[in-house]
Amino acid sequence: MGSYRFILALFVAISHTPGSGLMSNLGASSVMCFYFISGWLMTYSFRQFEAHSPKPVFSFYEDRFIRLYPTYLAVMLVSLAVYHFVIGYALSPMRIAAELLLFPLGYPRLIGWEQGTVASVPTAWSLAVELHFYLALPFFLRAGLKTRVAITFALCALHILAMKSARPLGYWLPVCPFREATCALPTSDVLGMDWPFLTSGIFFFGTLAHEAFMSRKLALWPVLVVYGAYLFTYLVWAPGHGWIFNPYNVYDILLGVSLLVPLAVCIFLAEPRLRIDPRADKFLGNLAYPLFLSHFLGINVIVHFFGKLPDNRFVYVQCLAIAFALAVLFSLLQQKVVDPFRYWVRGFGERGARLNGDTLRGERSLA
Repeated sequence: MGSYRFILALFVAISHTPGSGLMSNLGASSVMCFYFISGWLMTYSFRQFEAHSPKPVFSFYEDRFIRLYPTYLAVMLVSLAVYHFVIGYALSPMRIAAELLLFPLGYPRLIGWEQGTVASVPTAWSLAVELHFYLALPFFLRAGLKTRVAITFALCALHILAMKSARPLGYWLPVCPFREATCALPTSDVLGMDWPFLTSGIFFFGTLAHEAFMSRKLALWPVLVVYGAYLFTYLVWAPGHGWIFNPYNVYDILLGVSLLVPLAVCIFLAEPRLRIDPRADKFLGNLAYPLFLSHFLGINVIVHFFGKLPDNRFVYVQCLAIAFALAVLFSLLQQKVVDPFRYWVRGFGERGARLNGDTLRGERSLA
């Protein structure tokens, strides 16, 4: 799974790199798959804390914070320093405050940034969406199976319907409480991709899949119903009614759930039998999260010195090379400093914890 997660992060980096020439936004597809993978792995992770911690909810939150925030903060501070002292970008105090808090970035269209300012970590909005899911997960998993299935069905159905509408968000509200610019955005943009309310259905889809395929606590049919709904929408409903290319990234979101998600399930199930060098897989898995966070820094540095030339393949290769080098550096920080501290705090390491005979394989490299 480490190699697959690296490929998904690479898709995100490529989709943001000048000169890639992609006809489809594979970055959006990869983000949807990341959400599903997080749902699967975080379900397993929380069950570990239920088995090993007297305060599983608090321990789970603490572990997630230590796993994600230090590396994110390091990328953010380095990016701010480079943007201010090297490139000379305009920075927004309000934006920096929101980036430090992270959670406000889950609602990127609500906050009015100063004109011309830049984000230190543009991809952090999806990390904020994940944090919302982490907060809800312990309560979701402690609900009854029927309740979990019903919640997932409802959120995924609303998610599909939200992508169907290209009408402005304000069309559906008698009085729009948000910024005027936000109310003018397509519903498919705001609710289909940006905000955590409906995309959380993809996370919960991942939890149901884990419970069906791994812990066997759930029948398989709810997973097949959710997947079938997205697949039918992707292949039949959306193309047949002409809204598959609605803004924003509807085609790519449906592609991610319809194609990349089943690939992830196949890898999870076949992982013990795959002939993959575990050291190489771990190395690539450890690069996925830093690459996802830091690639914009590499892109902006190269574009600053070489100019924004969308058709220049040299700039394209340079951007990816710098992004990969930055990912290696931030990955070393994660492995040498953050992870040992995280294992010490939670009281069990990546190899020591077991639940129902399973090790923490894969959890060690979570995004």
